[in-house]
Amino acid sequence: MALDPLDIVVFVQVAEHGGFRAAAEATSLPRTTVNRRVQRLEAGLGVRLINRTTRQMRLTEAGQILLLRARGLRGLLEEAEEAVRGLDGRPRGCLRVATSVAFAFYWLMGVFPSFCEAYPDVTLDLVTGHLPVDLIRANVDVELRLGPLAPSGYFARRLGSFTTHIFAAPSYLEKHGTPTTPGELVRHHALATRQSVAANGHVWRLNREGEEVDCRIRPLVLMDDPTLAVACALNGGGLTMAMDAAMASYVAAGRLVVVLPDWEGTRPDLHAVFPNGPGQPSKVRAFVDFLAQAMASRKGERAAYAPASGRSKKRRA
Repeated sequence: MALDPLDIVVFVQVAEHGGFRAAAEATSLPRTTVNRRVQRLEAGLGVRLINRTTRQMRLTEAGQILLLRARGLRGLLEEAEEAVRGLDGRPRGCLRVATSVAFAFYWLMGVFPSFCEAYPDVTLDLVTGHLPVDLIRANVDVELRLGPLAPSGYFARRLGSFTTHIFAAPSYLEKHGTPTTPGELVRHHALATRQSVAANGHVWRLNREGEEVDCRIRPLVLMDDPTLAVACALNGGGLTMAMDAAMASYVAAGRLVVVLPDWEGTRPDLHAVFPNGPGQPSKVRAFVDFLAQAMASRKGERAAYAPASGRSKKRRA
């Protein structure tokens, strides 16, 4: 029995929207038609895809596998629609992007105006938060994640990495002194995010010409959002580790200074994460390619405070 591609599309809608009623509303199909198409798909495959009760539905293992494989269909259909509607090939439409508040504030909003100028027919719908989102349920085209990627069924593309250092306000250093070695950090007020939590306390990992040090710190306050740590540092609250690209304007204005300039912090990777693999709409491809070029243009730039290089030798401070 040959499968009807539209049955698969309807199944994906049911899975993404979390139910038959929501899928019917999203597709403007009668609920009975949605039910019938999913039942026909299950009959054609000879397996149950969805376990249903009166109150909830849950994908079976077979349903999860099919959803993962079928996610690209939506992208391929959108790409086909774009090819028909816009024969000029220019990306267009609303682009739904998810990322953290801090990354959007400190970097993304700085490069997005140039993207808008290059692609005036694309508008941005920005979804911000502190935790990764469910791309399917949130109907997100692409998520920008900074740092390690947790295992998932999504597809990801690495766009580059950012250098980091420790920063503090001159007023804090005048009152508490300036640390000259990594071992002195534990005696200072640290404005840290939860990523600093380690098995034996809180640490900042530093690197100098390949020598790697796990530095114990004493957080004055622990936060989810790096934006808050920077705000506290600007007001003389303590030391914080942050991206050089985000702090450059504060350093240039004299509001922050670099602490331990020879020691570089962990370099977080930037990834673009997609709900499906092949067949990305042209607006998504254009946006991700633009960000990759923006990251690549930063290569070769040397911070005034000595980026590290060389072979890694790990020790504790």
